[in-house]
Amino acid sequence: MAINTINNRLSYMKAVFSCALKESRKERRILHNPAAVVKKLSGGNERTYLLTPAKFERFYKFFCENEITVKIKSSVRILKPDVEFAKFYLALWTTGRRPLEVSSYTWSMLDIEEQGIDIPATITKTEKNDWIPVSDRLFAVLMETPVEERTGYLFKNSRGNPWYWMSDSGCLRNGCRVHMNRLKVKYPNAGWVRDNRGGFLTRNAERMDLETLMACSGHVDVRSAMRYVKKRRGKMRELVNSDSPPPVTNQSQLSIVYRKSA
Repeated sequence: MAINTINNRLSYMKAVFSCALKESRKERRILHNPAAVVKKLSGGNERTYLLTPAKFERFYKFFCENEITVKIKSSVRILKPDVEFAKFYLALWTTGRRPLEVSSYTWSMLDIEEQGIDIPATITKTEKNDWIPVSDRLFAVLMETPVEERTGYLFKNSRGNPWYWMSDSGCLRNGCRVHMNRLKVKYPNAGWVRDNRGGFLTRNAERMDLETLMACSGHVDVRSAMRYVKKRRGKMRELVNSDSPPPVTNQSQLSIVYRKSA
C-alpha cells in the first residue's frame, strides 16, 4: 500500500475517533483518540502529474476515434472507441468536479435555460446543494443526445450505469479502468481520470479569482483546493526563457544579497 494511502486512511481514523469523543450518549463515548498519537509516515510523494490542455485534447480525440488491439491473458481483444466515456472525460475536464459526483448527475439536474447543473446535497461531498455552469463545448455535446434518450444518468456506459458508483457494501466501484488502460497502451504516462480535476484548477488558477475557482470545483477549504494546483509551469518557463531578468535580480542587488549572506 502506498505511503500516501496509509496517511490518508490514518487521517480518516483520527476524524472518526474524534467524533466518538463527542458522542452525546455517555455509554457510547470513548475517553481518548487512539489514533491521535500515531504519526504519519514520511516519504509520501505529492502528485506532480499535470494534465495540460494539449494532453487533454490528444486523449479526448483518442477516446472518440481510436480503436486498439490489446492482449488480455491468452486472448486478443479489440477495444472500440466509446463516445459516452469521452463525454464523461470532457465533463471532468470542463467542470473540475469529483468523478463520483459527476457520475451521479442526471438529466433532470440539467437546467437547459441556464446552461448549468443543479446539484443536490445528496451527491456532493460538502452535503450542500450546489450549482455549476456547463461550458459551451460540453453543452453542445450533451444537446446532440436525442430528446427521447435524455433520461437517467447524464454520463453513462452502454448499460446505462454511471462510470463511478458506490456499492451496497460501501466500496467505490470504477468503470473507467478499462478505458484508461486502453489509453495507456498508446500513452503510458496518460495519468488518471482524477487528473482532470487538477488540470482544471491549475489552468484556471491564474485567470480566475480564488472564490470563483473554489465555487466551480466544489472546494470549501483553500488548502485542499491548492493541493490540486500544480506549479505554474508556464510562468516558470517564461521566467527561465525571459531575456530580461526579474526586477530584483540585477547584478548589484545580487552582490548585496551575497555579501549579506556571507
